[in-house]
Amino acid sequence: MSWQRVPLDHADGLGVYADDWDRLNLRLSAGHPMLSALFVSNLLRRFGDGRQQLLVHRRDGECVALCVVQPQNTATWQSFLPSQTQLGPTLIAPAVAIEDAFSALPWRVQTLDLLCHDQRLCPGLLSGARAPLQLPHAATINVDINRPFDAYWHGRPKKLQQNIRRYENRAKSLGVALRMNVLRGETEVLAGVQRFAELEGLGWKGKEGTALASTPQQLQFYAALMGQFAAQGQAQVFELWGHDRLLASRLAITTASTLVMLKTTFDETQRELASGRLLLHQSLAHLFEVRPDTTVAFCTNADKDQLDWADRQRTVQHVTVFRYGLGRCGVKAARVGRQALGFGGQAEAGIKLTTEMSIFERSDMLPAEELALLTRCEAQDISLGPRWLRNFERTVMADIDGTRLLCLRRGGQARAVLSMNVRPELARFGGTVGALANYYTTLWAPALADDVTGIDLVPLFAALRNNAGRLPVLQFGPMDTASPGYAVLAGGLRAAGYRVEDHAAHGNWYLPVQGDWAHYLASLSSKMRSNIKRMGKKLDELGARTEIVSAPEDVDRAVDAYEAVYAKSWKRTEPVTSFIRGLAHTCAEAGWLRLGLVWLDGEPVAAQFWIVSDGRAAIYKVAYDEQHKALSPGTVLTAQMMRMAIETERVGEVDYLVGDDAYKRLWMTHRRERRGLVAYDLATARGAARALRSTLGAWRRARQAASGSGKPPVAAAHEAEALRAQVASTVAELPPLRH
Repeated sequence: MSWQRVPLDHADGLGVYADDWDRLNLRLSAGHPMLSALFVSNLLRRFGDGRQQLLVHRRDGECVALCVVQPQNTATWQSFLPSQTQLGPTLIAPAVAIEDAFSALPWRVQTLDLLCHDQRLCPGLLSGARAPLQLPHAATINVDINRPFDAYWHGRPKKLQQNIRRYENRAKSLGVALRMNVLRGETEVLAGVQRFAELEGLGWKGKEGTALASTPQQLQFYAALMGQFAAQGQAQVFELWGHDRLLASRLAITTASTLVMLKTTFDETQRELASGRLLLHQSLAHLFEVRPDTTVAFCTNADKDQLDWADRQRTVQHVTVFRYGLGRCGVKAARVGRQALGFGGQAEAGIKLTTEMSIFERSDMLPAEELALLTRCEAQDISLGPRWLRNFERTVMADIDGTRLLCLRRGGQARAVLSMNVRPELARFGGTVGALANYYTTLWAPALADDVTGIDLVPLFAALRNNAGRLPVLQFGPMDTASPGYAVLAGGLRAAGYRVEDHAAHGNWYLPVQGDWAHYLASLSSKMRSNIKRMGKKLDELGARTEIVSAPEDVDRAVDAYEAVYAKSWKRTEPVTSFIRGLAHTCAEAGWLRLGLVWLDGEPVAAQFWIVSDGRAAIYKVAYDEQHKALSPGTVLTAQMMRMAIETERVGEVDYLVGDDAYKRLWMTHRRERRGLVAYDLATARGAARALRSTLGAWRRARQAASGSGKPPVAAAHEAEALRAQVASTVAELPPLRH
C-alpha cells in the first residue's frame, strides 16, 4: 500500500494511530519512552497548532513507517519537534524507501527534513534512504545496567569518583544529612513535579524564562505527561533532601527496558554541595539495584562532565531526503558556493536542514526558549524584554490584531525573535508596519542568539510574506546602532531582497556616572546648583514632602497622583493611559519602579517615573503642575532622585531616554543617536514608489547642501553625479511591479 498523509487533530494526539505507533515503537526501539504514543500525543496536545500531519506506510496491513511532520515552507516539510523532546517523532522500519513518502506530500515539496534522528532507535531511515544528507546535531549518552554498581562506578574516571567523595564529605562536615526519595505513585509524582517546578524557578532558568513553570503551557505538559506515565507505573521522581530542604530533583519516565532522565534541577543557593551530582550518583546506585538489564538514557547534548558518567554515546543527526537526486546536488553545490563566498562552514550550510520558523500572535504563546531570548535582552533595556511586551500587548494592542512574533529555530534551539506590528490593511493605505513599537517605546531590537547572522533571518521574512502578504514598507526602530542586532537586521533585510535605508529616530541624552553625588553635583552649572538649593529650602518651608514609590501595593495610588500632575502639566494627554499604569505595575513587581512625587498641601505638584534595573536608571516620564512652576518642584525632585540613584542604587548610567529637550542637557553629559531602519519591497508598486521618492529626496537635499557649502564647483559636480547614479541604481533595481 502506498504512503498516506493523515491530518492530525492536535487535541486528540495520535488518535486512532496510537496503538499502531506503540507497536512500531516496540518493534524498532524496544518501546523507547520518548517515542511512545503517550509522549508524542502529549507533545501534540500542548504544542501542536493544527499543521501537524502523520505520514503512514503499511506493508501487508501492518504499519512499517509513521512520521509526524509539518510544513516548514512551500518546498520543505520537516519533523514536528518542540523543544521539550530531543528525538524526532519518526519510526521507519528497515527496507522502507522514505523518498516514496513524497507521493503523499504536495507536489511543490522537494525536501523532507527528519530532525533529531537516532540511528539505533530508528535503523530503517538511513538504510532505506537513497541519498540522504546528514548533519550532526547532539551527543546523547546511555548508562547500561548490566552489572553490579561497584563494577560500573570503578570504571568511571578517577577524578569523578574523587569529586563525589569530596561532595559527600562536605555535606557531612556541614551537618547536612542527605536522603534520597523515589516517588512512583501518581499523586506523589505530581507533587514531585510541582516541587521540581518551584525549585527550578528559583534558579537561573527561572530568571531566563526557561524553567519548567516559566509558561503555563510547559508546566501543564510535564504535569500531564508525568501524571499519565505514573498512572501506568512508568514515571519516577528522584529527590535529594538535606533535612527538610529539597536540594535536587530529577524527572524520569520508563518502559520495561529503558529509563529516560527527562529533566534535572538543583538548589543553586547550595552549590557547594553539588547536589545535582550527588543525586545522580545515588539514583544510579538505586537503579542498578532495582532495574537490572535497563538502559538509562540521557537525551541531551552531553558535555565533558556528563560523558564521564556514560557507558556509550551516539550522535543524533538531522537527516534530509529529497524528492529528486538533483536536490541533493543543489544543496551540496550551495554549500560549496557559500563556503567560497565566506558565508560559513558546515553548520552554516546546514541551515536549511535545521531551520524552523513560527509566528505567534501573543507573547504568552511563546515557548520557554524564545522567552529566554527576550529575557536576556531585558538586561540591556526593559523595553526589549517579555514583561514590557506583555504590557504593550494588553494595553496598546488590546483591540488591534497586529502582533506577530516571528521566531527562528535552528537545530531545535531558539535563535531569533522579532516582535512586529503587522497589519496588512494598514499597509495598503500607507500606514506604518514593522517593529512592535510606538511613542511609548524607548528602544527596540530583535532578540538574537550570539552567533546569528543576517542570512539566518532570511527565512523569517519569507515566513512573514507567507503570513501577511508582501508588505511594501517595513519600519524598525528606535534602535541602538552599536548593538549587534542593528547590523544583523539590516543585513537580513537586504539578503531577503529589501532596499534598506537608515534614518535618525531621536536623540538620547545620558550620564555615565563617575564619582559620588558630591562630584556630580559640583559638575552642574552654578545656576542649577543654586536653584536646587533655594527651591528645596522653599518647598521645605511650605511643608512640601517627597515620596518615592516602589512597592506593588502603592502603585495605583501613586499612578493616580502621577495622572493628576500630568493633567495639569504642559504635556499632551496620554494616548493610552492604561499602558502607563500597567507598566508601573510591571516595574513594581520586578523591583524596578521608582515613582517620585512631590506633595504640597495634600496635592501632588510634581511626578517622575524612573525605572532602575541592571545598574541603569532610566527617566521614563516627568511632569509638574504648571501652577507651581515658580517653585521648580520638578527640578528639586530630579535632584533628589538623581542623588538616590547615585548614592543608594549605585547605578553606572542615568538615561533620559527620548528627545533633545533643553532641560535634559542640564542634567546629562553625553548624547547618542537612536536610529531606525526602513525596508522597501521593490516588488510592490508602493514599495518601489516609496523607495524612489526617498532616494530623490535625499538627492535634492544633498544638492542643496552642496550648493550652499562653499565647495569648489568641480567637487559639487562630482557629488551631484554620484547622487544621480544612486537614483539610477534605485530605478534599475526595480523588478516588474506587483500590486
